[in-house]
Amino acid sequence: SAPELRSRVERTAGALRELSGALLPTGHGAGGPAALTAAVDGLCRHCEHSPRCWDTDGLSMTDALTAMADTLRREGRLSDDGLPAVFAEHCVRRDSFVDAVNREARAFLETRSFRESLQGAPGLLREQVKCFSLVLDDLGSSDDLDCDAALTELLTEAAGDQKGLLLRAGTGRQGRLRVVGESQSRPVLASVGATLREGRGVALADPVVWRGEKGWQFVLSEAPALTVSIERHLSPAPGERVMGDSLRDFRTDNMKLVVALSDGMGAGPLAAGKSRLTVDTLEKLMQAGLREGAAMRILNAALLADNEPEVFATVDAAILDLYSGDLEFVKAGAAPSYILREGRLTRVESRGLPAGVLPELEAQVTRTRVQPGDAIILLSDGLLPAGEADGPLREFILTFDRSKGSLARGMVRFCRERYRELPQDDMTAAVVDVRRYEGEGSGSPM
Repeated sequence: SAPELRSRVERTAGALRELSGALLPTGHGAGGPAALTAAVDGLCRHCEHSPRCWDTDGLSMTDALTAMADTLRREGRLSDDGLPAVFAEHCVRRDSFVDAVNREARAFLETRSFRESLQGAPGLLREQVKCFSLVLDDLGSSDDLDCDAALTELLTEAAGDQKGLLLRAGTGRQGRLRVVGESQSRPVLASVGATLREGRGVALADPVVWRGEKGWQFVLSEAPALTVSIERHLSPAPGERVMGDSLRDFRTDNMKLVVALSDGMGAGPLAAGKSRLTVDTLEKLMQAGLREGAAMRILNAALLADNEPEVFATVDAAILDLYSGDLEFVKAGAAPSYILREGRLTRVESRGLPAGVLPELEAQVTRTRVQPGDAIILLSDGLLPAGEADGPLREFILTFDRSKGSLARGMVRFCRERYRELPQDDMTAAVVDVRRYEGEGSGSPM
């Protein structure tokens, strides 16, 4: 329908505008902040003088880092005699610090040069055009409602005299009842829901209502067969104040639950910003009506165009159809996931590179089906350091008594202790428990 299509176009356009605004402006030496972050992480964290520098005089030291970042942007390197006075006064390892920053800056430039040699401007332009065509394809096929004229008329009458209210009712692509519409004022849908429950004998999910550029939009859907509860625990690496992982869960209009986890490669604010951008973009584009394939490719093209190409982002999304139980794992450079069912654990592998490395994102998609009582487990790679087998973690999951606490929190604490002698990373765990939806009082579909 025209109103529904207009709504999807508005939401997609808004998501793309926000994505464009979030990308860093073009400039030379954009790897400078990341090089400084890596050097500080490698040297300051283990220095016995660190509390005096960062706790006692933290603001002055932060200003000094900002000044050094500007120098790196202009000149591409630091020199001993060009350090800010306050930093030179505090730091007892100035030579090592300057060497580390310049080494990291060279590595970032080499990474950028390598990636540009792989993609090239023509390849990036082709991918951007392809993304635009995918958006049009998804929006053009978005009218998946088999309209029931008699039901539409009945519900329009039940809605009463609401300014500018237009609705359509019928069967959606998943064979379930669906009502979509728009209104000039916030719609009151209680009478519409009551008519559906009494006249058709169907249970309904909570309505999805939002305000678009030209009025209010709403979707009213038949209640799902499944509901979920989600445990989550995020733990920054010891000594870090900023979490480089981001975790988000949301429901799309067609009753799919999406749990998205991203790990910004690197450390500090740049890594955190990249992972937040990743999950924010997936949420906005998928809620606008784009399928996960198009949303992932748009995200990848945007990260390629960003001016911080040294900081990539893994993508780990579990997409659960709350009507059928069909589950898709979509992974790009992410850690493995697990499905826990009746005391057995199934591992879902991940291969390929993170988003923002190559012009065409080669995400790995694994399809399966879950049932009430299953648990879907997502992890960031901090819980499974490179070269470490997952046997101890699997044993912990299978023997953990969930009546005594959170499995997500328990996994993070177990891995933090087990790998305490290895370089530490951010750790994030999410456990999605699947249950049968039994109407009001059994829990939200989210």
